[in-house]
Amino acid sequence: MHRSLNEIEKTLIKAGVGLGWPLGLAEETASAATWLVSQGRDGVAAALNALRAEFSKATAERTAHGWQIDPGPVVATGPTALDLLELASPIHLGHVDQPLLLAGLAAMRAPATGSIEILGQSGTPLFVCRDGLEGTAPHPGPIRLAPCPHQSSHTAGRGIAVDERHWSEAERLAALTYVPASDASRTAGAGAGAIDNE
Repeated sequence: MHRSLNEIEKTLIKAGVGLGWPLGLAEETASAATWLVSQGRDGVAAALNALRAEFSKATAERTAHGWQIDPGPVVATGPTALDLLELASPIHLGHVDQPLLLAGLAAMRAPATGSIEILGQSGTPLFVCRDGLEGTAPHPGPIRLAPCPHQSSHTAGRGIAVDERHWSEAERLAALTYVPASDASRTAGAGAGAIDNE
């Protein structure tokens, strides 16, 4: 099923809010997922899986080896880690539940020149820049983030096919933000008014 990037982003924002996430975090997640989709990656599934994660409090502590962020959902810890990356490097995340979504979040913050390196337990880095991804997203687990001068040679893909199961779930969650139709809501300006139906 093909969807416009705008439709994907708006639906995922609503899905995030429908699941109880603050609007700002839902917007960052949706932007990251939409960017991933534009690169031919399954950003919708990554976003839905991340948004479904139970919210838990994470802590950030400065150590001799950089910042350490204890486990928490990537929807919350990802933006925090990337904010810290602008001040200090490297950033160590105790556990990342959706590394692909972290890559999308990193692309939104990548410097104009160079990349952000995402390194998991496999030891094979994923390089993220504004133009694309180079490498494979690591498995869930501990992640190290660091800026690097690596220039990606990746060209952005054009495909925006979305898995129908994931899209149906995103629409279902987005519907949690809708107000039920009633005579009072229509009178107040929601939907078509009485004149519009004639």
